[in-house]
Amino acid sequence: AYLRDPWNCMDCFIVVIGIVGKCLQGQNISWVRALRTLRALRPLRTIGRIPELKVVVNALFKSMPGLFNVAVIALLFWLIFGILGMTLFMGAFASCSDADVTNRPECVDGYKTTTSDREWSSITRSCNDATISTQAACAGTYSATAWTTRVWSSPSDTGNFNHIGNAMQTLFEMSTTEGWTTVMYNGVDARSDEMAPERNYNPAATLYFVSFMVVANFFILNLFVGIILDNFAKLASASADGGSGLMTKAQQQWVRSQQKYQRTAAPVQLNYYPESKERTAVYKVIESKNFEWFIMSAIMANAVTMAAESYGQADSTTRVLEGFGYFFFCIFLLEAIAKLYAMYPKAYFNDRWNCFDFFCVCTTIIGYIIGGGGIASMFRLFRLARVFRLIRTLKGLRMLFNTLVMSFPSLINIGGLLFLLMFVYGVLGMNIFGKVKFGEHLNEQANFRDFGMSLMLLLRTVTGEAWNAIMYDCMNTSDCDSNVDCEIGECCGSEGAPLYFITFVVFGSFITLNLLIAVVLDNFSNNKKQDTVTHVSEDDVEDFAEAWKKVDPHATGFIQMTKLAFLLNITSPPLGVKGKNLSRLGLLRFQKNLNLRVDSNYLHYQDVLQALTSHAMGIEFDKLPTAVQVALEAGKARTKQQSERQMKRLETHKRHAIKHGIKGEDGEEYDVAQMFAVERMQAAFRGFQARKKARLEAEEASRRRGVEKAELILAHVKGILAEVEAGHLRGECDASGRELPGGGRRVVRDSAAP
Repeated sequence: AYLRDPWNCMDCFIVVIGIVGKCLQGQNISWVRALRTLRALRPLRTIGRIPELKVVVNALFKSMPGLFNVAVIALLFWLIFGILGMTLFMGAFASCSDADVTNRPECVDGYKTTTSDREWSSITRSCNDATISTQAACAGTYSATAWTTRVWSSPSDTGNFNHIGNAMQTLFEMSTTEGWTTVMYNGVDARSDEMAPERNYNPAATLYFVSFMVVANFFILNLFVGIILDNFAKLASASADGGSGLMTKAQQQWVRSQQKYQRTAAPVQLNYYPESKERTAVYKVIESKNFEWFIMSAIMANAVTMAAESYGQADSTTRVLEGFGYFFFCIFLLEAIAKLYAMYPKAYFNDRWNCFDFFCVCTTIIGYIIGGGGIASMFRLFRLARVFRLIRTLKGLRMLFNTLVMSFPSLINIGGLLFLLMFVYGVLGMNIFGKVKFGEHLNEQANFRDFGMSLMLLLRTVTGEAWNAIMYDCMNTSDCDSNVDCEIGECCGSEGAPLYFITFVVFGSFITLNLLIAVVLDNFSNNKKQDTVTHVSEDDVEDFAEAWKKVDPHATGFIQMTKLAFLLNITSPPLGVKGKNLSRLGLLRFQKNLNLRVDSNYLHYQDVLQALTSHAMGIEFDKLPTAVQVALEAGKARTKQQSERQMKRLETHKRHAIKHGIKGEDGEEYDVAQMFAVERMQAAFRGFQARKKARLEAEEASRRRGVEKAELILAHVKGILAEVEAGHLRGECDASGRELPGGGRRVVRDSAAP
C-alpha cells in the first residue's frame, strides 16, 4: 500500500540512495561518487508535503502524454534536419590552428609565432606578455617565438554537424535562439571537410538555418505552450463543475464569475453629507467624472515631466522641470485636502486608493523637507507611483491588472516549483562542475563554486543567456587536471555537461516558464470571455454597485425588498431595466423571472447580483450540479454574516432587524415575485378594509349630520311655539283677526273664548 503512492516511491528511492551513499562513504569509486551526487534529489521530497507544489506537479504529470507527443515530433524534425545538416556541413566547420593554412593536407607539423598583441585577461587578471604585470602597460604588441603544432579541429565553443549526436545537440541549442546566428555564419563560411572556411562562401546555406528556426522555434516549441494551456483549460473546466463535466461552457463561465464576485465585489458606502451645503458641493466636484479625468491627466503629465530629465541637462531645464514638479504636487495636495474636507477622515481612509494617494503626498512632502540627495529623490519618486491609479479608470489596464491578481496564487506555486528545480540542479552543479577550470564564459561571474553563484548561473540559463557557451566551458578537457582529487579551478570538465544543461533547459524553460505563460493566458482568456461571451462585463457589475450605493448608503449589504424595484429602475441593462420605462406589471414580471429566493424581509447584495447575472446570461441556478450550488451558497453565507455584523454596528439600522425564517407551509423559500404578490394582496386587502372603514365612517357622519339638523329644526320650532305661548309676539287685531294699524299683530281674545 505504501508503494502504490508515487510520492512514497520517490521518498523511498531517495532514502535508499542516502543509505547506500552513507554505507560507502569511504569508497573513492566513480559510481559511488555519482550515487552521492543524487543526494541533491532530497529536496524533491518536499513536493509531496506542500499541497500547492503537489497540485502543480500533478498538473504537469497530466500534461505529460501531450508533452511526450510534442517531444516526439520535435525529435523527428531535429532528426530530419540533423541528417540534412550532416549532408551539408559534416566536418566543414573545421579549420587549421594556423590561419595561413587553408586545407587539411597542409595542416601538419608546427609553425612559429613571432609577434602577438598584448591582451589583458579579466579572468586570470594577467597579461599574455609575461614581462607585463599591470593592465595599463598591457597594450600594443610584443615579440615572442614559439613552436606550435598545427591541429585541424572544429570550433570548441559552438556546435557542429560531425555526427548525428552533435547535429541534434546543435539544433537544440539553435531552437532556444541562443547563438544560432553564429552557427549559421559558420555554415555560410563552410566549404568542405578538407577546406578551411572562407567568409561568405555559401550564402544559400542561410535557407537551411532560417527554415529550421521557423519550424522549430516558431511552431514546435510553441506547441509546448499550447499543450500546457489546453491541459490547464481542461483542469479548470473540471474544477469549475466539481470534476463532473456536466456543465456547459456558459454555466462554467457563470460559476467562475460568481466565485470572483464573492471574493472581490462588495457594496460600497455612499459618502454623502446633506447636512453641509459646502461639503456637499465639494463632494460632488471630487466625485465627478471630469474631476477624475483631470487628476488622471495630471498624473500622466507628471510622469512625462519626470521622464524628461536627462544627465547633463541645462540649469534652465532643471528649474522648469522642478517648477512642474511643485505644480503637480500642489494639485495632488489640494485633491487630498478637498477629499478630507468633503468625506471626513474616517470615510476618506476607508478607500484604499485614498490611502495610497495620501501616502504618496506625505512621502513627497518628506522628500521636499529633506532636500537634495539620493534619499530625497527616492521619496519624490513615489509621485510616479500614482500612475497605478490609471488602473481604476482605464478598462484595458484594469483587465490586465485583474489578470495579474487572479494569476498571483498560481504564479507563486509555479515559482516555488521553479525554485525547487533550481535548488536541486544548483546542488548537482556544485558537485559536478564546482572545480572545473574557468573558461571564456565560465568565470568569476558565472560558475558553480558556491550555492549562490549556482542559482544565479541557472537563472541565466532559464532566460537563455549564453547557456550553451557555459556548457561548452564545462566540457573542457584540455590544459586541465583529470584526476579525481584535483584542485579547485584546475579540474577538467565533464562530457555529461550537455545532459545536465539540456535537461534543465527543458524542465526549467520549456515546461516551467511556459507553465507561467499558460496560467496568465488562461486567466486573461477567462476575463475576456466574461466580457464577450457572458454578456455581463466588469463595467456592468460596477454600474450595479453604483446603483446599490443609492439604496444602501451605509454599505450594510442589505436592502428592504420594497426597494428592489427602485434599484432595478436605476441599474442599466443587462442587469437592470433603466431606460425601458416598464409598467408596474412589467416590472413585477421581470422580478418574477429573476427567481430570487428570499428567507427574510431584507435582500442581500450577493443574492441580488447572482440573480441578475444569471438572468442576463440565461443560467438556471437549480440546474447546476449540487456541489457547485453548495459551494456558491457557502460563499454567500460567509458574506452575509459579515454584512449582518456591519448592519448591527450601525446605529441607524438597529430598529430594522432582519427577520429570518420566512418560509411557506411546505418549508420552501419564497422567491421575490411571490413575496411581492403577497404584499400586493395584503396591500389590496388593507386598501379594501380602509375603503370600507372610510365608507362606514362617511355614512355614520352623514347620519349624524341628519340627526343634528333635525334636532336643530325641532329646537327652533319648539322655541317659536314657546314664544307664542309666552305672549312675546303680540299683534293688534280686530275681532275678525285682521291686523290693525301699528305694525304689530295682536290677538284680542274673547273672554269667553276657550
